[in-house]
Amino acid sequence: MGMSNSFLWRKQILEDIDLRSTTKLVAMVLHYHMDNNSGECFPSEELIAKESGLSIRCVVMHIKKLKQNFYISIKKEKGGQGWNRNM
Repeated sequence: MGMSNSFLWRKQILEDIDLRSTTKLVAMVLHYHMDNNSGECFPSEELIAKESGLSIRCVVMHIKKLKQNFYISIKKEKGGQGWNRNM
């Protein structure tokens, strides 16, 4: 039985010596919410902050770092009540 894509994604992040520990923490919270088949997850920045013990500002900064390093992609989509949400 092979490894799942989400396991390989997590392994790559944990082995990336250029990522700060806080960036890895944010990634692990994302991984906790990730669908193992699609790789998608939709936790709010507020939920990530709560679960990681970080400020929302800090979470936003580390999500940006994960995106810059191509570990995640973010797609804006219209949500309920006209709000944009990250996909």
